[in-house]
Amino acid sequence: MVLDLLQPAPDHPNDTARIQAMPKNHPNGPALPVSGDASPPLLRLPVDLGLHPTHAPELDDLPHLELAPAAADSEFDEPPLALGVPETDRLDENDTIDVGFDDSVWDVDRTILHGVDNAELDDASRAGLDLGSLADIDQPLPMAGNRTLPDDADLQPLPELRIDELQISQAFIDALQGASLDDEKLHPDVLERLRNPPTEEYKLDDPALHLSLEIFLGLDRASEAHYDLVRGAVSRSHSIEMLTLHQVKRAVQDISGVRAVYDDMCISSCVAYTGPFALLESCPTCGEHRYDQLKLLHKKVKHPRQRMLTNVIGPQLQAMWRTPAGAKAMKYRAECTKKMMETIELTANGQTLNIPDYADYIHGSEYIDAVTRGDIQESDTVLMLSIDGAQLYRSKQSDCWIYIWVNYNRAPDNRYKMASISVGGVIPGPEKPGNLESFLFAGIHHVHALMTEGLKIWDADTLQTFTSRLFFAFLTADGPGMSAVNGLVGHSGAQHCRLYCGMKGRLKPGSGIYYPVCLLPFEYNQPGSTHPDVDIFQLSIQDRAEVTRTYRRNLRHVQESHNPNQYRIRRLATGIVKPTILSALPSNRIFPIPGCFPADLMHLAALNLPDLLLSLWRGTMTCEKPDNRDTWDWAVLRDLPTWRTHGREVAAATPYLPTSFDRPPRNPAEKINSGYKAVEFLTYIFVLGPGLFYGLLPMNYWLHFCKLVRGLRITHQHTIPNSHLSEAHTFLIEFLQEFEVMYCQRMVARMHFCRPALHALAHICPQTTSTGPYAIYSQWPMERSIGDLGGQIRQPSNPYGNLAQRGLRRCQVNAIRAIIPALGDQRPHLPRGAIDLGGGYVLLTTSERYAHMVTEPEAVALRTFLHESNALVDKAWLRTPKLARWARLQLPNGQIARSHWQERTKPLERLRKGRNVKMNIQGKTEFAEVQYYFKAALHNNNVEQGFAMVSVYAPPDTELLKLSNQTLWSCEYTGDKSLCVVTVQSIQSVVAMVPHPHMADETLQRKLSGRVYVGEKMGLDMMYFAGHVDDPVQE
Repeated sequence: MVLDLLQPAPDHPNDTARIQAMPKNHPNGPALPVSGDASPPLLRLPVDLGLHPTHAPELDDLPHLELAPAAADSEFDEPPLALGVPETDRLDENDTIDVGFDDSVWDVDRTILHGVDNAELDDASRAGLDLGSLADIDQPLPMAGNRTLPDDADLQPLPELRIDELQISQAFIDALQGASLDDEKLHPDVLERLRNPPTEEYKLDDPALHLSLEIFLGLDRASEAHYDLVRGAVSRSHSIEMLTLHQVKRAVQDISGVRAVYDDMCISSCVAYTGPFALLESCPTCGEHRYDQLKLLHKKVKHPRQRMLTNVIGPQLQAMWRTPAGAKAMKYRAECTKKMMETIELTANGQTLNIPDYADYIHGSEYIDAVTRGDIQESDTVLMLSIDGAQLYRSKQSDCWIYIWVNYNRAPDNRYKMASISVGGVIPGPEKPGNLESFLFAGIHHVHALMTEGLKIWDADTLQTFTSRLFFAFLTADGPGMSAVNGLVGHSGAQHCRLYCGMKGRLKPGSGIYYPVCLLPFEYNQPGSTHPDVDIFQLSIQDRAEVTRTYRRNLRHVQESHNPNQYRIRRLATGIVKPTILSALPSNRIFPIPGCFPADLMHLAALNLPDLLLSLWRGTMTCEKPDNRDTWDWAVLRDLPTWRTHGREVAAATPYLPTSFDRPPRNPAEKINSGYKAVEFLTYIFVLGPGLFYGLLPMNYWLHFCKLVRGLRITHQHTIPNSHLSEAHTFLIEFLQEFEVMYCQRMVARMHFCRPALHALAHICPQTTSTGPYAIYSQWPMERSIGDLGGQIRQPSNPYGNLAQRGLRRCQVNAIRAIIPALGDQRPHLPRGAIDLGGGYVLLTTSERYAHMVTEPEAVALRTFLHESNALVDKAWLRTPKLARWARLQLPNGQIARSHWQERTKPLERLRKGRNVKMNIQGKTEFAEVQYYFKAALHNNNVEQGFAMVSVYAPPDTELLKLSNQTLWSCEYTGDKSLCVVTVQSIQSVVAMVPHPHMADETLQRKLSGRVYVGEKMGLDMMYFAGHVDDPVQE
């Protein structure tokens, strides 16, 4: 029986659009009706139904529009909007709205904190103190999970929805309720396997099949024609009949258990025909036909004009347990949780939790609370979804969106590698997806079904079958993608924060855009935006449980809107456009909404902040009257010759950046508008920035910039000590507060300087205590996946279909290699001639076959080291030491440290110097240039150990180091004067030692002449975890 979900609103009698529900057991849930032979009526969707690349201006933000008076058709109608006046100021006095921004919050008495009288401290210092308290649970904390937050709104039935956008979103949510695997378009073999997985390891005993699979997987990145060529050659030379290409593809599909699910979609990428759109035969947005009309007319065949692909996650998770090694890798989360919870129980009778280091999401309070409540069990599987768009071709519109699943049951050094990431779906272009919920529907439906029914898994380690329930941890995306999923207004709305902290933006007159301006501008009287100065550090440490409650109350308030006018008012006041599709998931199977939508550190640090800073320093930021660029004393790159000189200095740093730093930044004066990559911005601004801008920016702006650099360098680490986290929060809060004072100066004309990226900085450290380091859910793995899949496109005539097939192939190949590890990469772990020294340190060639006499300064350093080590050495050898030198050393972090001996013959323009290293010598950080490596036994009958002859750089300029908040380590190279011998285990990482650029100030030029400054790679650990390491073979 068909149930009509949507009735026309009483004030819209001519609105005949309907969304109807089908029987519960229908595979696609609610859908639009099809009556007779006529096409279904065109559903009039809201203009901003899909992505929100920029904030859609509210009607009252458009001064050139005039609204005709509306007739009061019902008692629920609200008066028409007055132009230029925010709707929040025209609410009825009885229409109370909780906008999550209460002035009383800022009046909390925090005079005494942790026994420290902080009344005399500034806000930033108190922020650091307050943050430290977030890591301690001195009393039972309110559980932050959805189901543990009782609210009156939770006990009330869903109100009658009268707004198209709310109706459509709710229809998708309803379609996910009661999700079952039986409702999906799964092949019978896949369905059977999900419920009854194989209970033994796969035995590959067919030689022809084995050879066929080996060659097929070995040619994974080649065109399919290569397989036929190899097959023919093997048949002619060895008389072995390999499987045909079709047969081997079928074998890969059957063994892996991975089959794609296809859904029709609009040819213009408006919607996917899923959920409530499943039975439509034309697009509800643009009216384009779903099926090829010629084939429908002449052949009576419904052939979709465009389809999207979804790779369901269930079979891929089962494959990861099919070997003992794979099963043990999947138990990382459970084992770490068990150890951590045992520690918690032993600490003050379970009432106090102290996290000394934040290294993963399991150290966040959200996860610990979920485990304590029993929402996450030992056998559960925790997932993260990441989505982003890609431009396949630079010269034409070619948007294509991809989403991936990251398996959080695995260790960080495993989960981000290409072999562990699952491509969840590929959304073809060339246009951006409209209703993103419809494209994600199939993947989320499958996850919901596995949450409800459980996923049967055979554990090859214990030889037992168990049921695993899925848990949804996070969804990450950039700004436009996030606003399409989380149901919030986006970064340009009044309530712009994706974490829903309640920071109310201020409307810039004439722009229709709200900016997160904390300080009330002078001579500013925009109604609805004249609230007092915002205490940003208090806002950053508010209780997340209360944020969740506020979000729920406000969502219901929006859902209770009776007409479009009231809906716009409440949407502006609350920042909520619609409920997120993730609210369909069981509340005990997902971290609280909206806390499960963290900010993305990659886009923030590598794109948004560099764009803001360079726009200011170059003077290209929009300047509005009465402001004048001539007053911008920070715009030091505004002068074209200065900008070009600076660009050449950036490019000149390339030879000093090791290859492990990835792509070096190009000359920004020439290439900043030519596809400048995120990693280039990151290295340019936050690795080289303190040295490049010293002496160029005015001192007060440079000091201010260094605070940002220090804070972001700390938060880019995989493991963050609690003390460092408080320090980072202090620096970031200070940067935020000083930015408005120094740049904006309470001027209305400069309100647009305060971009949302600035506000996001306030949440990084507090959110780390809640959900773990931001680095663990940044979008670097997503970007790497897009780049890897895009590089495999072999059909330019059909790039989207080809990309979808490559995504399917990736899932199948990962699954089959998990099931049959012997089919994986069989290259030796160590290249030829390498010597494993243990602990992840490996000596790599080139090396000398025979020992040679060392120089006298080196002999002195060697004798000193041997004496201090009490080594037993032949005295004759000690008088004229001889060593066999080695050129390279592989470090545990995947970097390869080189040596002066190897690089001395190469010209500078062909170098990427990798011989400078960071060392830990008896607890003290030192930097040195490696001359060469060698191995030796210090005592008789001892095994040989690895050592390095290094030249230690002079101590840093203490004044610069202090002024820069530890971001500018400027030192001198002393050559043979500071030679010493160290063990290879003291070497921590490879760093850049970059000469200071030429200074216009003669005093600074004399001071820094001949000196170099240190550059350490940002996010080094995460790059290593994702598999981005130096290749010891391709050297």
